Amino acid sequence: MRIVLFIGSLDTGGAERQLVTLANGLCQRGHEIWVVTLYPGGQNLQNIVRHESINIISLTKKRSSSVIIRIIQLLFAPWRLKRNLSSVNPERVYSMLHICNLFAWIATRGAMQNKLIWGCRASNVRLNWKELLPEYLCRLFSSSVPMMIANSSAGAKYAIDVSGFLPQRIEVIPNGIDTNYFHSLPVERELLRKKLGVDKTVTLIGLIARIDPMKGHDIFLKVVAKMISERDDVYFIIVGDGIKELKRKLEVLAIELNINHKLSWLGNRDDMPSVYNALDFLVSSSTYGEGCSNAIAEAMACGKRCVVTNVGDSAEIVGDTGVVIPPNNTETLFCALKNIISAAEYKLGSPESRIKSQYSVERFIDRTESVLKELYAK
Repeated sequence: MRIVLFIGSLDTGGAERQLVTLANGLCQRGHEIWVVTLYPGGQNLQNIVRHESINIISLTKKRSSSVIIRIIQLLFAPWRLKRNLSSVNPERVYSMLHICNLFAWIATRGAMQNKLIWGCRASNVRLNWKELLPEYLCRLFSSSVPMMIANSSAGAKYAIDVSGFLPQRIEVIPNGIDTNYFHSLPVERELLRKKLGVDKTVTLIGLIARIDPMKGHDIFLKVVAKMISERDDVYFIIVGDGIKELKRKLEVLAIELNINHKLSWLGNRDDMPSVYNALDFLVSSSTYGEGCSNAIAEAMACGKRCVVTNVGDSAEIVGDTGVVIPPNNTETLFCALKNIISAAEYKLGSPESRIKSQYSVERFIDRTESVLKELYAK
């Protein structure tokens, strides 16, 4: 099949990484793949396999710093997408995220309207003013969309029951984790620790998420303060970047809590297997909006136990291998961490085995390819 995968950019992000994983996997199975983005470049561009069957197109030459120019770029994007689709003549057009879903819907009107698939990547997201209009229009147009693929059961339920989307068909296909890349590497455990000056006897706990209100960084920081007030053998890292204003507020909060001697802000990293392997535990303190969390699954693939809030499909990913708690509760998160560090109360399964059996790349590609073929056959 000739398949177009359409997304805003290939910058850092869960949807972006999964699109690249899908492009590479489908290419290896003999499909002709076109990756189309609104904006060029991005960290994940380097992860696309260089193969004659994968073609990369950007609808704009660069992301402009001018708001007016960006608006003009977005206004012309559906027309440019339609022109490219007419040239490629794909059997499937798979878009991800609201603005791209809307543009893909506009561009596929007519002969290609039965080829469209929308991707749903989150649940209970609180949209900003720039996202509300595309989301509203997508909801209005959704009944004409042949299929929507959600990466979580929570996301599918929210899209249908709360947001009011009415696609002709909806499928849940969880993310796929490359367990050849993300796996337990005991030798890697000490590399990041040495750079941070963290002794091998210290318990290292990480929050790996973009800086965004939904991720609950403020709750995590308060737990750090409570934890270091009780014990000295712990250290914490925050990996990821995002909203600059929010990050400044969080940095101020960390100063007020007097925790920076036990906390490192590492920003975005390109050595994530080493980061995961350095950890003892991963925390996901999200308060809303999660779908299928890559960070949780990747950490588990590296053999790490996770303490997660019951948001999106986080509880389903963790299963019996970690600890699930209610969101928005500093005390509950603190107690869960304290207990899991001391191995109290919990008898847990194998994180690696769960990811290999339930969230492998092969399973992800199998299910997506099957759905694409099914719909195309109709």
